[in-house]
Amino acid sequence: MRPAEYKMAEGGFGNGNGGAIPGNLIVAANTESNSDYIWSVKAAGLPVHPARIPAALPETFIKFLTRRKDLVFEPFVGSLTTAAVAEALGRRWVASECMLEYVLGGQHRFFKRMAA
Repeated sequence: MRPAEYKMAEGGFGNGNGGAIPGNLIVAANTESNSDYIWSVKAAGLPVHPARIPAALPETFIKFLTRRKDLVFEPFVGSLTTAAVAEALGRRWVASECMLEYVLGGQHRFFKRMAA
């Protein structure tokens, strides 16, 4: 028995669910060091957000938990990664962030899409 007294089913993590439910392991590198975001933010004289997340993280949950045109809320949006992913997936989004500089830098995630 586990410390939380939750009993694991025999082979519980080995069952193939036929794709009904996504796996619980998200494999995504967080090694971004030379992206358009970083270059454009630095060129604008703004600080690069120190705790950026890989786009695969919000993408996984947005796809799993929402449908097109649903509303995604990110209370600590940082560099707008979640907002950019939500928009790319056809979701509406609302976000908040206490550091204006990070939001100003994050808007660069949308410039390339707006120009297209």
